[in-house]
Amino acid sequence: MKQHVRFCTAGDGVRLAYAVHGSGPPLVRVATWLSHLELDWESPVWRHWLRQLGDRHTLVPLGDDELAAALAWNMVVPPAIRGALLARELDGSDVLAHTSVPVLVSHGRDDMIVLPSMAERTLAACPAATPSWYDDVGHMPFWEAPGRFDRELADLARAARSSQPARPNPLWPLPRALTDG
Repeated sequence: MKQHVRFCTAGDGVRLAYAVHGSGPPLVRVATWLSHLELDWESPVWRHWLRQLGDRHTLVPLGDDELAAALAWNMVVPPAIRGALLARELDGSDVLAHTSVPVLVSHGRDDMIVLPSMAERTLAACPAATPSWYDDVGHMPFWEAPGRFDRELADLARAARSSQPARPNPLWPLPRALTDG
């Protein structure tokens, strides 16, 4: 599958590259600090995911202005300020409570970067959320359990297209908070 590389220009004149690929309904893929337009296609972490998503969707980035702004956020913020921002507590419960589209909360029970309690908090705040707990998986279920992750993501996309809530798989274990008493 061929991706089409395009460019946008940030407010400070820096040209930024982004890519679009696939066919079908659009799906926004937000780049992370690990993303690379060409190397993602060679990466055993990303390539299967990019191919499968592109079979069903047109993967598009954020709009030019939003992409430029998002990429610039970390470039202009001094490390000490970034650290302070990361240390603050954010609460999006009000937004999550009013979310009506299907939401899948995929989380590894052994995640030491984003603790499972954050997933539990999201699930408690969002009535549209369905849990998907991965036992013996850390921070990257898409890498550590790609087959299951891909199936669940495809199910979520189908549910979103049909405007029906995603149904939990009866084989998914309940969050520990619900089973420990």
